[in-house]
Amino acid sequence: MWAADYPREGDIHVAQWIVQGIKDLSRLPWIPYTVIDDRAVDEWEVVGGAGFHSPPHDGVVEIGYGIAESRQGRGIATDAVSQLIDLARRAGDAHRITATTDPDNIASQRVLAKCGFTRGDDLSGDEGPEQYWSLDL
Repeated sequence: MWAADYPREGDIHVAQWIVQGIKDLSRLPWIPYTVIDDRAVDEWEVVGGAGFHSPPHDGVVEIGYGIAESRQGRGIATDAVSQLIDLARRAGDAHRITATTDPDNIASQRVLAKCGFTRGDDLSGDEGPEQYWSLDL
């Protein structure tokens, strides 16, 4: 079952990327994952996505995540990011995880801060300014 407001346009793009790229098993575990809310009474729901943008480069790997608006504020994104951190630690190929947020996305910034990330310098991205976050493993 899927949350009513999931998938979003960006999630569809990631799904297409997964279908095209998953054939290369050397990318594992550095892939996007589906986020499932298993707290539902009757059955679980797909409520978002979280994962790695690519395998580590020079020991640095970037993450991204998104949760359906109807499921935000429940700790799901924090749990997903925590699991990505654990996965990166177990894999052992990365010594730093990075992420970017929009300056006005306070909820996402709180997720990263709760998970131990620290804010770095602001960046100028393709779609405007971004905040840079990192976590040393």
